Amino acid sequence: MTSKKRAILIFGPPGIGKGTQSEMIGDKDHYVHFSTGELFRKLEHLGDAGKEVQEYIDKRELVPDATVMRLADAEIERLIKEGTYDPEKQLILLDGIPRDKEQVGLVADRYEVLQIIDLYCGDEHVLVERITKRAEIEGREDDKNPETVKHGLEVYHQKTEEILNAYDPSIVVKIDGSGTLEEIHDAIMEKIVKP
Repeated sequence: MTSKKRAILIFGPPGIGKGTQSEMIGDKDHYVHFSTGELFRKLEHLGDAGKEVQEYIDKRELVPDATVMRLADAEIERLIKEGTYDPEKQLILLDGIPRDKEQVGLVADRYEVLQIIDLYCGDEHVLVERITKRAEIEGREDDKNPETVKHGLEVYHQKTEEILNAYDPSIVVKIDGSGTLEEIHDAIMEKIVKP
């Protein structure tokens, strides 16, 4: 078996700017950003596996863990082959896995988790406003209702707490995500583990 790839996990509630921060980190030489959300947005390139995932998404069902990990494995191998990701020199920033405590073990089989960046916001009204405003701009019907957004935040907190409890608290770095894009990014880069 090949040695485990070194990884950083990033967590953050909807509206915190996790995707933007992850992309900014991934643009730096020592890091590669891998998002399951991005992976699922290019399903047409994934052949039969992509069709299988699309069926779950169409039914608004969670994609089974084994399928998620199989697709993630294939995509990461593709990144290695094309030279976008060098596991010897770079850390991979995992965004979207593990999504529940069942996936923690699957991730542990493949990755050595060096650090967890946990973005938080003390005032969730800020997040609800950000998400509903973004929904108006981008036409996302499901995010226009503040009550739906609040429920989504509750579910996020329950799931994330379960995941974080599976890891050693000493590797968790909490970053306040209520500042400006630059302030949050600077705070992350100050604390992020280096390869």
